[in-house]
Amino acid sequence: MTSARADSETVLPGGRFAQPVRRGNEVHRTAGRGASNVHALLDHFATRSCPLTPRVRGSSADGTREVLSWLPGTAAVPPMTAPVRSEQALAGVARAASHAFGDLPTTLAALRRHLRPGGQVLLGDTFWQAPPAPQALSALDAAADDFPNLTGFVHQVHEASFEPGFGHVSTLAEWDDYEWSWTGSLVDWALNDAATDADREHALAAARKHRQQWLGGYRSVLGFATVVLHDLAAQQDAD
Repeated sequence: MTSARADSETVLPGGRFAQPVRRGNEVHRTAGRGASNVHALLDHFATRSCPLTPRVRGSSADGTREVLSWLPGTAAVPPMTAPVRSEQALAGVARAASHAFGDLPTTLAALRRHLRPGGQVLLGDTFWQAPPAPQALSALDAAADDFPNLTGFVHQVHEASFEPGFGHVSTLAEWDDYEWSWTGSLVDWALNDAATDADREHALAAARKHRQQWLGGYRSVLGFATVVLHDLAAQQDAD
């Protein structure tokens, strides 16, 4: 539950240390010692047009409070609920992480920097399951060469000196479950937890827009592959 203050602030739940409050479409919270690093990361996400991360709006004059844009939803803080720990939620985080790097080759290069030589990593990313029609490209705000097909996906993995092992291509039913969960959780929040009429309408509009982009745009066109990658770079260097 949220609680309102006399000065039009709304105390937000889930902030164990930052004491977050909402003022209109902004969130004001205590800035931690690593605030500058967090702001740099959020600014990077902003350059990649990531829709699931807040934007940095500024700081208080004394630097003790930071201002972020507000996003509808529920913060995931311990104890984690079952929906937050679900495979669908984890898949969504993995998909958002790859978007943060921009494309598959850049993601693979970033993974290598954090992988021990000869290690393994689980990668999930999108590919064109069918040639994209204009409505799919418009819905995703993408160009035809933004994603490879599955053959190109594997080729790019090889080019980065990884070998695909076990893998899975999501079925249409699995994609549908993911998308219905994406829009359904937002609708559920809007109708049951939104603090104001404006919040409710904002969240419903976002759910309707995404649902239309999916159903009328990229459904059956955009695929998702999850693959175990084996690092070959160390072995190639030894050879």
